Amino acid sequence: MTRLSRALALSLLLVGAAPAFAAATYTSDLLLSADFKAPWAKATQGIKNLPKWVRSGNGTSSPLEAVAGTPYQSGSVCKPHDCASHYMQLLVDAKAKRVWGVLIDLPDSDAARETPSKFARYTWLGQPDKGMQAALMKQVEADPNWQ
Repeated sequence: MTRLSRALALSLLLVGAAPAFAAATYTSDLLLSADFKAPWAKATQGIKNLPKWVRSGNGTSSPLEAVAGTPYQSGSVCKPHDCASHYMQLLVDAKAKRVWGVLIDLPDSDAARETPSKFARYTWLGQPDKGMQAALMKQVEADPNWQ
């Protein structure tokens, strides 16, 4: 194979693989985007004592992932340098521009880190109904560290 044909074959291979390398949207990037700034502000409106990282939606975050069988995407955002004790699990409806979430705060203790479900304090964001709260908790409980 000549150098030119190898280069052509490699470029065709990479072009075909481009969708596989498409950049994922991170949860905090979505919340900070022009399309979601207002919906996020509405989701956190009226909730007292929310930390700045929650109100802004700016924290360490995961890529959004599709939730099978639903129009939703799931993602998380946590307090920078303290993800183990302060984080949010979110469900996003990109088409309707809606966000629901649960802020989970844990005390700073070994026991809380070992069995977070026994110590967690929950703050609901976006006024989720009981069904949405259950869907959010299903996402939280899917984490292998959640006990």
